[in-house]
Amino acid sequence: MRNETSKYLELCDSILQLARKRRVARAEVYHVRGRQTEVRVRSGKTELVKEAVSQGVGLRLLRRKRQGFASTTDLTVSGLTALLDEALAASDITEADRHLGLPTHTKIPNRRLQIHDTAIDTLTMDRRIEQAKVLEAAARGADRRITGMHETEWSDGESMVTLLNTNGLSGHFATTGFSLSCAPVAGRGANRQTGYWYDYKRNLAALDSPETVGNKAAERTLRKLGARKVKSGQYPIVFDPQAAAGLLGSLLSALNGESVLRRRSFFCDRLTQQVASKLVTVIDDGMLRGGLSTRPFDGEGVATSKKALIQKGRLKRYLYNTYTARRAGVQSTGNATRSYSSIPGIGCQNFYLQAGNSTPEAIIGSVDRGLLVTGMMGHGLNPVTGDFSRGAEGLWIEKGQIKHAVQGVTIAGNLLKILQQIEMVGNDLEFRSGVASPTILVRQMTVSGK
Repeated sequence: MRNETSKYLELCDSILQLARKRRVARAEVYHVRGRQTEVRVRSGKTELVKEAVSQGVGLRLLRRKRQGFASTTDLTVSGLTALLDEALAASDITEADRHLGLPTHTKIPNRRLQIHDTAIDTLTMDRRIEQAKVLEAAARGADRRITGMHETEWSDGESMVTLLNTNGLSGHFATTGFSLSCAPVAGRGANRQTGYWYDYKRNLAALDSPETVGNKAAERTLRKLGARKVKSGQYPIVFDPQAAAGLLGSLLSALNGESVLRRRSFFCDRLTQQVASKLVTVIDDGMLRGGLSTRPFDGEGVATSKKALIQKGRLKRYLYNTYTARRAGVQSTGNATRSYSSIPGIGCQNFYLQAGNSTPEAIIGSVDRGLLVTGMMGHGLNPVTGDFSRGAEGLWIEKGQIKHAVQGVTIAGNLLKILQQIEMVGNDLEFRSGVASPTILVRQMTVSGK
């Protein structure tokens, strides 16, 4: 890893040197190298083995208050020269903007974030295949009603990011990821249902066992058997962690500083106001140890941090990169996101609803008649008004007990009102992606069924 770090730092520095020779005073180089391994099995046999390596570099330069950007996967001398030529040409035709610029700091904190696991170097292909086969066998063997498998997969990967700029900023980090996933099929004919479950971790030892993932996938599939619609009406809605994370993810566009500046957010002009129940604290944490979106610095080299965006229901801040922060007259929150082939945008890092004190069982038990949502479909959100409507599936609750599966319904409401009507928050927060939530109970939403 150390040799590779030096190699990529030297590569990025050579690009900056080329830019300086062309009288470019402000420039930034962003390099990414990644490798990915994927194994898929079916009926106990290996169906796919795929290994891929990718590498590319992006060059962003600023001159006369204009920005030029180009990227390439050709890292030869001629390829890098062409990269510079393309970025210079782009800067000649873009509009001048006084808010454009690089971060002014020159140091990145040294942090131990536990986002890279050297165990990836010890993984053999035989072990990967074995893990996938054990996962499939666990899901198939969980219940005789499991009649097939759509897919069973193991994947792992490693990514290395290097960033240099002409202000003297120099940073590098590496991440790893390991995942198991499967999609069992239960029942036959008209009563056929497909479910899904997975686990994804930065560190191999933290990954759930294939047996655990397989049994959970089978359980989530089997409970969908016999699904039907329910009568339309206004009901309490319980969102399980997966569905609640989907709901929480809908807030990201509204908390994006660019959306706020463009007046395309239902959080406009609400800073410091009470926008949600006091049970609601929403965190963005780029320093979470072992987090799936953890990194020491963002896509511009600004140090990441832990920050409350909504604290006890009160809106505290929006997310910014350097450009949007300057437009808004504030400091960057360290939320620039990018690939080597794009300029910095704005995104989250370990974005989650803080856990509460209620068990999922207590939350379900508190509902007289309502819907436990376990999955949502579609993207029905108006980012300006907050009006929300999505297809949903889940389980019907009566007198605190699960009665039957539900499919073919739509749930609707307004996100501001939904946030204000959160009455219980679970203690079951777990991270399987960069957006996570515990179970939550919303007092009332519209369910459109039969």
